[in-house]
Amino acid sequence: MTEQSEEFLVKEAQAGIRLDSCITSLEEFSHLSRSRIQELITSGHIQVNGLPRKKGYLVHTGDRISVSLPSPRQSLPQPEPLSLDILHEDKDIIV
Repeated sequence: MTEQSEEFLVKEAQAGIRLDSCITSLEEFSHLSRSRIQELITSGHIQVNGLPRKKGYLVHTGDRISVSLPSPRQSLPQPEPLSLDILHEDKDIIV
């Protein structure tokens, strides 16, 4: 799976609000929580005019915001050691 990138310009109605709030309000990113958007800003996946900004940056009309959503990492289950008392075990059942 590849990284998803989107770019948009800040409209006049959005000017003066925080960067994280601006992105949260967009329909394209409605599936992301505000905390996830803040993580993306902090990690540099969201930039304004080609520069990383803080989540509290107040956007301006005409700012070009680029959002690069990294590919999800595949999570593999990890075994954990367990202490079990086995009372009975055969080919069909373990108790």
